[in-house]
Amino acid sequence: MDYYLPNFNKLWYQDMGEQDLTNNFSATKANTHFESSLFEHPENNVYSLVSGDDHDRILTDPAYRIQRQTEGELKAKIYMLAMEDYENEKLRKSPYRHPISKVTYENLMDSEAIIRKLDRSFRQVLKFESRKYVDPVNHPRREARMLERSRNRWDGNYTIFSGTLTEEQQRYRDYFETDLEKNNEDERLEEYLDRQ
Repeated sequence: MDYYLPNFNKLWYQDMGEQDLTNNFSATKANTHFESSLFEHPENNVYSLVSGDDHDRILTDPAYRIQRQTEGELKAKIYMLAMEDYENEKLRKSPYRHPISKVTYENLMDSEAIIRKLDRSFRQVLKFESRKYVDPVNHPRREARMLERSRNRWDGNYTIFSGTLTEEQQRYRDYFETDLEKNNEDERLEEYLDRQ
């Protein structure tokens, strides 16, 4: 009585032989034999068990069948929303919301610190590349000072670095010298704040 089975627990598709994909792995069976799709069944199926008389009416009356199906879908949706609210409330009240290992936590913190450092570097690069448009009044004077100091650092084709700064970083500091005097960009302080 396969016709009545949808109102009860589903049987395994291997047992029922619900074959919907052609078998292309064999030259003798290609496009003539079918294999099961092997797709997993959803885990949130909802079944409505009804009496025999009600079942016969569902089979014969399309309007009643649609009504019962709509009622069942509404009840299932309410049930699923209630279960979702219950799970969210349970997670909200749980002292261990997202249990992770110590190594994973340290890796997350290290990656967050690296991302913040890269963001600072990208902001500096963007600020330096758009220097002509940020302050057009003082741009010629700052650009001349930066280029002059850059030429002075080159002596006999040897570059003289101050501290651990590269030439690009030193050019940035030369150009925004007055701004850095008012608001110093201390990388060690920023890294300390990131760790905090």
